Amino acid sequence: MKDLLLDKKIRERYILGIVNGSLNWQWLIDYIEREFKFKNWKDWYDFKRILRIPEPIDIFYQVIKNEKVDIDSLHFSNKYIKQMWYIACFCNNEISWKEVSEQISDDSLKLILLDRYITQLFNKDNNVSFDFYWNFFINTNLFQVYSFEAIQRNQVIIKRYLNTIKLCHIGELKKVFTLNIRKIKQEYNGKLLGQYNNNLFSYNAFSFQYLPSSNNLPWQENLLINMVDTKYDGTKLLPAIHFSNGSDYPNIGKWSTDVLKYMKDYFGQDNTVSNFAIETVYYFKNRVNIRCKKNKKYIPSIKVIKCHLQLLVKAIDQNLAAKEIVSSSSMYFLGCLFKDHCVSSDIKNSNYRKIINWIGMQTDILIEKKLKFLQLPISKHNQIWIEESDKRRLVSLEIIENTVDFTRYLNQDNLYNFIKNSELDKISKKFMQLLHGKVNVKDLPDLFIDYAKFLSKCFNNNKFADCKINLNTL
Repeated sequence: MKDLLLDKKIRERYILGIVNGSLNWQWLIDYIEREFKFKNWKDWYDFKRILRIPEPIDIFYQVIKNEKVDIDSLHFSNKYIKQMWYIACFCNNEISWKEVSEQISDDSLKLILLDRYITQLFNKDNNVSFDFYWNFFINTNLFQVYSFEAIQRNQVIIKRYLNTIKLCHIGELKKVFTLNIRKIKQEYNGKLLGQYNNNLFSYNAFSFQYLPSSNNLPWQENLLINMVDTKYDGTKLLPAIHFSNGSDYPNIGKWSTDVLKYMKDYFGQDNTVSNFAIETVYYFKNRVNIRCKKNKKYIPSIKVIKCHLQLLVKAIDQNLAAKEIVSSSSMYFLGCLFKDHCVSSDIKNSNYRKIINWIGMQTDILIEKKLKFLQLPISKHNQIWIEESDKRRLVSLEIIENTVDFTRYLNQDNLYNFIKNSELDKISKKFMQLLHGKVNVKDLPDLFIDYAKFLSKCFNNNKFADCKINLNTL
């Protein structure tokens, strides 16, 4: 939620105004001019670290999108807020580029306006829908994966306006933009992997590392850094940030096979460190968390698999905490190989054997449960140990006398894994007993929902495939 709309009364008045198609927005202008402190950036490097559009632009955008409001009907005492209104009008295609460009005097607002103008051209060429896209000012080599045709056709207008912006270090922005529209390829200089080797080539590389990026990186280097701004949770690759508008940072969905191929070409097909990150991400991103033959086509090379084993053994040799090791991205990676039945004889080297031996030596029940979750090989003794431990945690059905305790019973972790058909029948009878007893009407929805969820889990479990529940008594 935007800071300017945190006040409930302001927020409700704003929403009702939009819903009702109000034309009276002077109160909003007055409020924003009183409350909003505009940071008019003077340096491109400082602005680039934030890349944040001032809140009033988006707030005004929603107003203008809903109902055309004549700016002459509004009074502005702050010139910056007025310029933000003009930018919001342009974003809604209410005024032309020529009209809006003549109204903006602040350099940082000029840059925001120019970025919006270029983004509109960029969207049309590439069938995308960015509001503001900054990468053509930040990353070189973008012409390899995006079309710049419309931008090239309008480059005279763009460069003329860009020359009116007097931010410090604006020359660096111009340099990157020019390299992109002229399609001048930048080769890898060897620096990035040396700088971030320990972060990229690590047993826990994919763990939301948030590495700072240098200025003017080719998109391949920027994307490699973004890859360790992710985390694999055992089922899917997660972005560091999920925004309220549905977008993600980093934008994992855009990491296509072609994009990753360009990255390999850039860093070198035989580069151990970059291949480790690229191939692992490709596997994590594309595999599905069920036994599926399709997963095998995403499996990394034997060389990358052996790197994961090597890094895990290094962590074991350093006596790192077992909790850290079993939660690491490389241990999750190994678990995925077991789930996909892709542990071939080619990788069963001394490192592999040492890891399996380490797994067998664990004595902490929580560690064993995590290893079982990853479907890594644990002994039969430890499997029984885990089951007995879980059984002991289960609340006894006999002591339950009300619906609240019964729903708590049904919601116990993995309950359906430790009960048999006879116990399932007892649970059904307990449900009917409570249903026909003294039950608070307000508790009935939760009772039915939780019981239905529990039954669904049971009947999705193979061991209950032949079990039948008598529903006629309902």
